[in-house]
Amino acid sequence: MKGIVSGMLLMLLLTAMFSTAFNIKPVESQPRTIIVPDDYLTIQEAINAASDGDTVYVRAGTYYESLIINKSIFLVGENKETTIISGNVSEATVLVTEDDVDICGFTIRNNMYGWRNESILVNDANTLHIHDNVFADSFIGILLQASNNTIIENNLIINCCYGIMFSIYSFKCSVSNNKLMQNHNGIYFSSDSGGNVISQNIIIENYGHGIWISNSTNNLIVNNSISNNDDVGIYIVHSSNNTIFNNSIYRSLKGGIFLHEGCIKNEIINNTITECLYGLKLINSTNNKIFHNNFLSNFVQANLLEGVNLDNLWNLDYPSGGNYWSDYVGIDLYSGPYQNISGSDGIGDTPYVIDVDNVDWYPLMNPWPPLPYVGWKQTSYFFGSDKNWTSTLIEKEIQIKELDVVWSLSHAKITVNLELGSWEEFYTFMLAPNWVGYAVWDYINTVYIDVTWDGGAPPSGNVSVLFIILIINGPMHVGTYTNKDTIVNAEFTGENGKPIPTGQSETCIQTIEIGVHDVAINNITPAKTVIGQSYTTNMNATVANQGNFTETLNVTLYANTTPIETKQVTLTNGTSTTVTFTWNTTGFGKGNYTIWAYAWPVQSETDIADNNVSATISVYIGVPCDVSGPILGVPDGVCNMRDIGYMCSKFGTTPTSPNWDPNADVTGPILKVPDNIVNMRDIGEACRNFLKTDP
Repeated sequence: MKGIVSGMLLMLLLTAMFSTAFNIKPVESQPRTIIVPDDYLTIQEAINAASDGDTVYVRAGTYYESLIINKSIFLVGENKETTIISGNVSEATVLVTEDDVDICGFTIRNNMYGWRNESILVNDANTLHIHDNVFADSFIGILLQASNNTIIENNLIINCCYGIMFSIYSFKCSVSNNKLMQNHNGIYFSSDSGGNVISQNIIIENYGHGIWISNSTNNLIVNNSISNNDDVGIYIVHSSNNTIFNNSIYRSLKGGIFLHEGCIKNEIINNTITECLYGLKLINSTNNKIFHNNFLSNFVQANLLEGVNLDNLWNLDYPSGGNYWSDYVGIDLYSGPYQNISGSDGIGDTPYVIDVDNVDWYPLMNPWPPLPYVGWKQTSYFFGSDKNWTSTLIEKEIQIKELDVVWSLSHAKITVNLELGSWEEFYTFMLAPNWVGYAVWDYINTVYIDVTWDGGAPPSGNVSVLFIILIINGPMHVGTYTNKDTIVNAEFTGENGKPIPTGQSETCIQTIEIGVHDVAINNITPAKTVIGQSYTTNMNATVANQGNFTETLNVTLYANTTPIETKQVTLTNGTSTTVTFTWNTTGFGKGNYTIWAYAWPVQSETDIADNNVSATISVYIGVPCDVSGPILGVPDGVCNMRDIGYMCSKFGTTPTSPNWDPNADVTGPILKVPDNIVNMRDIGEACRNFLKTDP
């Protein structure tokens, strides 16, 4: 019997075990946080143990090691001032070889100040985010080699030979809101890097150039503050189609901006260059556009040295004008394209001559104001519900991966990133009239097309662009063509050096959005300057749409820091409207209040300086119906016969009356709500509050 029971128990146990075994479910891997030195003593050990998506968190301390990051991880320091990675070797302190890495919260330094040691070297890795760090004491603070779509922001880079270097085909990266100081050179471009945006950085007290652009195209340098550098603020050599826009360059010892040897089709727009040896120097550079800049008190405002410096444009057509030159001695008595019509127009009557081939025909009499920075738009607008273009010609779907837009006063520049086919098939593109452009190739299967509107004033709103795809037959080798071939009528060669013939073609029209999103508050007008506590009044704010698109936005009215009311308005581009707010002062204490309105920024808006405005006079909340005193129309803290007499003097007036005073209109059919007429209701309300005073 015992044997039978034991056998039954054993069978039940085995059954339970097998049942449990067959119901085992794999545990899904979740991102982990690995802490140094709690979990591992060194950062590299923690990186080695991490998986994609994990966070390696490093506590404060100094770590003497060199790191290799070959996984998509978050590397986070506890405090950028006290969490230090010190290399002490003649190589990179941090080498990144994998995409999608985030690095923040460190001081990263390399104490061996010799050739080719870097605080961070990014080698063939994309979409990194390097932010909120300190980089110091290295030959190069951050070196990007074949890195695309990397963001570098909010870092301090100090005491390096090169603060940030772009090298070997690095495209579409963003460098913003960094401070680069006491380096030899602040930011350096080399080796055909293009489509990058350098914006809103402080570049100060460097021993060489602030920004150095060499052999690179289609970069945007915008809204940077560059000051007190020992060499040139922005030095450009053998580079084309770069845009230098809205920068402030102050006291760069040798010059503000240099275009040196073979600089073609660059745009120098809306910059302010102050107290430099040379404001702008050109050496053998042609077909550049230079207008709406301010040249202030430079020893030499503009200088053209040896070589050919032809076909540079120093002004736009009348009346937009050219540049402001602080040493211009002309007068402004006339107007018109030929300055022969009586009456001033803000443009000098005589040209500003740099040399016989370089003349500003419309010099400005006053400095050109800074323009809002637009930046890159990361949104694409296409016909249809997706971004894919199915080519019937080659029976293949071409994916339009992204489309970015840079817009400024003079041009609209577009970059299209298209996923292409194999090495055996290659495509090029032509564009509709008024668009000119260049193709920039990135490795095997992606092409960037940078195109510029060349038809006068740039378009805005939804604009159609015609792409024509041409099939190029034959094998293609990545290294056998340049990255600046003109799209129209471009010739390409194969590995054997012979031209590759073009085949059939087909067209595709895509719609893009070009322009700025910009709303503003123009003014605010209180209906009253004096109002009784717990009474109601109105405020009018003028809201404007200064951009190129219809916008729906929220506008909030404030009394001091207290929000009163929020309203939503819709405005088409270039229009404005008056928004009326109602302020019930119940709950507000007596005293003076600053009234202001705020237009909440719309999507993609960057110029928000004019999104709020305050009333020019304050509004006083006091004793109900106290609207006058010994000084006529000025309350004295008590409601008495002076106030009733003042209301009687305004009896029957309305907003159209010449002696209208809205402060005397205290109520209407709705108690404590004015009705735009002074009558017996208001006098009766004063009687009801007779002899009330401030407590």
